[in-house]
Amino acid sequence: MPAANHLLSFTGFGDSILIPPLRTPLVQLPLTDDRERCRCLIRELAPATPGVYGWVDRNQRLLYVGKSKSLRHRLLSYFDKNPADPKTERMRDLSSRVVWESVSHELLALIREQELIYRWRPSFNRMGQPERRKPGFLCIGGATAPRVFVAADATTRADVCVGPLVGLGELQAAAENLNYVFGLRDCSDRTRMSLSKQLPLFGEMQNAKCIRFELNTCLGPCTGSCSPTQYQQSVQAAIAFLTGEDLTILDRLQRDRAQASARLAFERAGVLHRQFQSLAWLARRLAIRTRQREELTGTFPIPSFDRRPCRMILDQGYVAGFSSFDKGRSAPFRSSRLDREDDALAVEWMLIVAAWFQKHIDQKSLLQRPNLACGRERASA
Repeated sequence: MPAANHLLSFTGFGDSILIPPLRTPLVQLPLTDDRERCRCLIRELAPATPGVYGWVDRNQRLLYVGKSKSLRHRLLSYFDKNPADPKTERMRDLSSRVVWESVSHELLALIREQELIYRWRPSFNRMGQPERRKPGFLCIGGATAPRVFVAADATTRADVCVGPLVGLGELQAAAENLNYVFGLRDCSDRTRMSLSKQLPLFGEMQNAKCIRFELNTCLGPCTGSCSPTQYQQSVQAAIAFLTGEDLTILDRLQRDRAQASARLAFERAGVLHRQFQSLAWLARRLAIRTRQREELTGTFPIPSFDRRPCRMILDQGYVAGFSSFDKGRSAPFRSSRLDREDDALAVEWMLIVAAWFQKHIDQKSLLQRPNLACGRERASA
């Protein structure tokens, strides 16, 4: 998906993860200066069904992509006598045509819209652009002395990788606080480590590479003052927190904060409070993600335009593809999936699907476990 597709002439939305029974061919409507005439044509041609639409300028560039539960109603709103905002009026004035594509379900409109924003990068779209909302993964790894760090994808450099989670700022803070409370390093992987099974005699240690060792917030694997077993115990404690197996660190932080306040050590109490808030936020988000992975695995029925049974295949919340089958055929499933250079769009789809099922919680009962293995293995925990 070229990052500069918005500079190319628009000839159509292009291919999709959605299989043909779930979407209709593109419809194009040339625009005129007669607003009422445009409204009449939209009433006549645009269906009151879910779908995606786009505005194309006079240079044949796609300016904007949107989605709606009712294409007719949404497109008519652009030709109101008093536009909702200056952006709407400007976009309408710059456009030579409006195009749309119907889909058979409102969730598909959300999926298709994000797919098109990633492909075309329309200049009038602010939300949904890859550079605006970047989910991240919280990882533990790093040779002989692992640390907690944030990665843009489920990297193979990590021994443990959980996510994806939205909110890179909060995620970076959580990684920093995890390293602090569990005594793990946060220095570069190029830093030389001196872990040894035998501690140095007579206190002969290497100089610490940062002040954290002096502050007693790092075990100091660079100084030779801790054994591999000691360090690994802290790593395992951090892993147990990330997997939800042991959250007792939160109780310890609360207890230490109360004791610091009782000693009137308010600065220390403030640090502990911020650490508790950060890790409590992380624990809640990871619990939600774990629940989504468990609940959003299976196949979800989707209506089709040709009335053939269709299903969306979910693998731990990820959209693994779509399938349809004809009655009387012995091999019912055929799936469609787009192979991509990275998982950025797959992550966005996962977040969209999770949010939709959270809003429509009654729809979870329609999910069924498939009879065949679907989706790809994921490194995320």
